[in-house]
Amino acid sequence: KEDVERYFNMTEDNYDGALAARVSSLACTLVNVVVSDDDHLEQTLNQGLGQKDPLGKLTEFNTCGSYRFYYGVNPDQSNEIFKNYNELTGEMTKDLPAEKIDEWKAEFESTQSGVIEVLKSAEVREPVPLSKSLVGQKFSFETLDLDGNPVTSEELFAQNEITMVNAWGTWCGYCLNEMEFLGNMYRELKDEGFGILGLEYEYGEWTKDLIAQSRNIQEQYNVTWPSVRYPENHEMLESVVVGFPTSIFVDKDGVILAPIISGARTDKYRETYEAIKAGRAVSAEQPAAEDGEEKQPAQPDEASVYHVYVRDGEKPVAGALIQFCDDTACHVGITDENGLAAFDEQEGVYEVHVLSVPEGYELPDTVQKTENGFEDIVFQLKAK
Repeated sequence: KEDVERYFNMTEDNYDGALAARVSSLACTLVNVVVSDDDHLEQTLNQGLGQKDPLGKLTEFNTCGSYRFYYGVNPDQSNEIFKNYNELTGEMTKDLPAEKIDEWKAEFESTQSGVIEVLKSAEVREPVPLSKSLVGQKFSFETLDLDGNPVTSEELFAQNEITMVNAWGTWCGYCLNEMEFLGNMYRELKDEGFGILGLEYEYGEWTKDLIAQSRNIQEQYNVTWPSVRYPENHEMLESVVVGFPTSIFVDKDGVILAPIISGARTDKYRETYEAIKAGRAVSAEQPAAEDGEEKQPAQPDEASVYHVYVRDGEKPVAGALIQFCDDTACHVGITDENGLAAFDEQEGVYEVHVLSVPEGYELPDTVQKTENGFEDIVFQLKAK
């Protein structure tokens, strides 16, 4: 991409976004890596059969316990990428030297071979769910309260024997829906040393209007526990908070006591607290089955990517805030320079909203649903 942009002399003044988007779309995977346990081995291998399959022919390169590790290289995919490069550069200009294409292809094949050699010498381990692996680790942060005063997790956690840290936002309907349950639980158990700490995630600057809005919502939902601003650039939170609400149980020293709970899992909050108090291990199990429905063993994720585009006619709109919600949690994303916000989730029915748009546009009031699989969703904006 950088070579093409440099060749076409793209600068901030004459940047050709359409060309850049096309070049970016030609990205090609060097090597696919597949991990399977023995129970799903046949299914995994069948996915890799045939040279036209995106995974390519799978070759086993390591094992660990019941898990097997494979790499896949698809010649058709790499050949197609250079065919597309030739078509692109031929369309845009006749002058791009053929040796440049040959140079790219040689670099691609050399890097691909190097990655395979690294894989063969890599250390592999059996997987540990991320939420479970954090149990026993210390969770600490520094942030500001709603008035802008500095606070630390140490002083906040020290007030309780057990604190349920609840990541939420005023824009998150599921967060607001569980407030009544959290309030009842807090008032019932606070004399036992139980507390709740809200980490409030909002978009934009913490203006007086935003702070007033937050306080009004907390008053409306009778939130009597403290809530502080969501810590910025916190490595652990960025890895475990994939949706809102998310809850983390810690002791007075900030040590994580149970697996992270993602989504509005009110059925798990009290259960987790009681298990901690009783000294029992808390499992990172899947949501309980509905009454009368046999609970099936958890299946491996088959996540794909939903693409949500925001446009002004054919022009992509960057900086629009997208909310992507299932039945228990909301995920958020901001559109990039191509007007795209991508959500890597399992196939299902999600409600998609535009929460905010750049200045100069009207906020659309439409709600779209992902009822046609992974089909792209497009919002068209109107200028004010």
